[in-house]
Amino acid sequence: MGETTLQEILRRSFPAYARRNKLPRRVHKAVAALSRCRTSALGGHAEMCANGHVAGVWYNSCRHRFCPQCSMGGIEDWLERKAALLPPVGYRHLTFTIPHEYLPLWRYNRQEMADLLFESAYSTIRTLVGDPRWCGGLPGVLMGLHTWSGQLLLHPHVHALVTEGGVAEDGGWIFPKKSIFLPKEVLRKVFEGKFQHRLEKMIRGDQLRLPPDLNQHQALKLMKRASRQGWIVDRRDRYQHGRGVATYLARYMRGGPLKNHQLIRADHQIVCFRYVRDKSRKRKSATLELSIDEFFRRLFEHVPVPGMHVVRAFGLFHPCHRDTLEQLREQLGSSRSAAASAPSVVTEIDAKRCAQCGAPLTRRALSQAELATLLIPVSRSSVSLPARSPPSTIPIGARDDLRTALPRGVQPRQCSRNRADLGAFATP
Repeated sequence: MGETTLQEILRRSFPAYARRNKLPRRVHKAVAALSRCRTSALGGHAEMCANGHVAGVWYNSCRHRFCPQCSMGGIEDWLERKAALLPPVGYRHLTFTIPHEYLPLWRYNRQEMADLLFESAYSTIRTLVGDPRWCGGLPGVLMGLHTWSGQLLLHPHVHALVTEGGVAEDGGWIFPKKSIFLPKEVLRKVFEGKFQHRLEKMIRGDQLRLPPDLNQHQALKLMKRASRQGWIVDRRDRYQHGRGVATYLARYMRGGPLKNHQLIRADHQIVCFRYVRDKSRKRKSATLELSIDEFFRRLFEHVPVPGMHVVRAFGLFHPCHRDTLEQLREQLGSSRSAAASAPSVVTEIDAKRCAQCGAPLTRRALSQAELATLLIPVSRSSVSLPARSPPSTIPIGARDDLRTALPRGVQPRQCSRNRADLGAFATP
């Protein structure tokens, strides 16, 4: 039996679920993209030289940010770009969470509530770091929105990478003036006050779409109930560099809440997957079994709204302060030469040479007819696609089939390693 993938589950069980439930358009578009990712339905591409030597053939990826199968390349590229910009200072990892009493408002106003969460969290950080009693400078902040818990329940919160200190008006770096940087209780109270104040203005100004069972007066009473709850703001220990937190943010910016390696088994009735428990528990991982309807209901809660940015830069890391950031990096002895010299994807491909004749390799799109002649469908257990597209070598399972389809005398490159997602060559 092959590995269980989200693509298989969607193909097998989503049509029946969609007939029973009314779903937003963004969910249908996401499922259509994930179901066709790296299959013949999206076509393919090849790397070849001008003399007709084929170095590799692959199916195209959907590039949807909810897809767990093809997201790794975009994550790595983003991480490299951001890590190259981080100045060599200390960093803090903060987490801001809204009470679950606001989940009905979130479901009807995803974009507006996400903007409110980002703005309130950054305003809290900016107020405290900009206060001369704490620091008195402009901090650099990277924030990432997560909407799920380990069990795929709706749990909106933002993770923030914050510089330990800020830049002064003259361009110099100001270190924290107290041993405890941004106390948790102070963060919690300021964040609650800013979020509640902004939310009340939006409710009274009819800027939010209220659920059918909630009028304006009831929404204001809901705010009072939320104010009596314990607002959660988490603050981690100091990091010597920001790459670790940036890696954490990058891990969730694409690929959705559930990765294929977490899936254990699935059929028409149930889905079983692994998840990470709360860190206070002795067992860090556990398994959860859900009915197929409940699994889809939880999963589709987290399909992002089109056009909504889930990772945002503020303060010193905002593009409008790029010159200030470059001056600070030079002042602290950090060079950006490595980032400037990093080759783009196109440059990397152009630098490759054909193993047969030494000519430059170029990437060319293939029609479905051309794919059919180069890639002969075989059993699922023997064909696979690499984890990211395009890989550097031909998949082991497809090499023999490709050899039979290539012109006489042309041999594909050897593959020394196969990191694969099984079943990627299955016909849709």
